[in-house]
Order: sequence, then C-alpha cells, then structure tokens
Amino acid sequence: DRYFGITAVYSLENVRYPQADGTVCGLRPEPGAAGKLGCDAGLGAAMMVTATFGMVAAQLAVERLLRPI
Repeated sequence: DRYFGITAVYSLENVRYPQADGTVCGLRPEPGAAGKLGCDAGLGAAMMVTATFGMVAAQLAVERLLRPI
C-alpha cells in the first residue's frame, strides 16, 4: 500500500456492472458494448450511499477544524 498523506473517504467494494437481464456482474463490459454506465442504465448512486460518504467527509472536516494548532 502507498500512503500519500491525503485524507479520503472511499469504499473497497468492487464495482458490479448491470447486465441487460437485470442481474449484475463483476466483469467490466467490453469497450463499445451496448449499454451505458450512467444512472439511467443501472450504474448510478443510491442516496443513502452518497449521503453516508458526505456525512463521513463532513465529520473528518469538522475534526480537522477543531484540532488544536
């Protein structure tokens, strides 16, 4: 692992790509394959996931602001 000294909020979960039949797969579609990776095609963001990331980021920011100098 590399350490850059940058605080970040991220997930170690692997991406699961939507399939035409409604299932998901861990394999990235081939370039030029039918389908898009936008929210309208099934690969988007759920409110509870993005909200959690935002709240964790806000917590880290407040903790940094309240740190003694």
